[in-house]
Amino acid sequence: GAQRAVQFVRLNAAKWNLDPQSIAVGGGSQGALPALYVGCVPDRANPRATDPVERVSSHVTCVAAYRSQPSIDPQRMQEWEPGVKWGAPALGCSFEESLKRRAELLPFIQQWSPDALLHKGAAPSYFENNWGLIQPTTVTEMDYKVHSPAWALGFQQLAHRAGAVCHVKFP
Repeated sequence: GAQRAVQFVRLNAAKWNLDPQSIAVGGGSQGALPALYVGCVPDRANPRATDPVERVSSHVTCVAAYRSQPSIDPQRMQEWEPGVKWGAPALGCSFEESLKRRAELLPFIQQWSPDALLHKGAAPSYFENNWGLIQPTTVTEMDYKVHSPAWALGFQQLAHRAGAVCHVKFP
């Protein structure tokens, strides 16, 4: 889905007066997950494909994420933000069930979770958050846990270990 959208835009870039080499993706909250996926997964271009969209690169120059979750791994989520319960719909079960069944779900997580796909050639990523590492009094606990900058800091550590570039900004 998201990779194909990048390929479609790149294929039509000249027609739309866009630079096909300067395509960036981004999103906020859960909307950043597909953007991060595109930035972390290897290029999808298939020069032998019959579909012209599939022949062009899905590579992006960078990824921007705002108050986002860069993982669908329930164990990693709990490590980054203890007590969070998020992302279970992606795995087709409750959060508690996803923790119990993590070993069984791991192949799916490794195929689709941006944190699992990080590599040296991943697109540079930029995370921004308007909250600090302490929950604001005006924000509910679960909203904070789901959107905490701790997610970005955890992803940044993994990115640096993988040799990828990741910047994080928050108060």
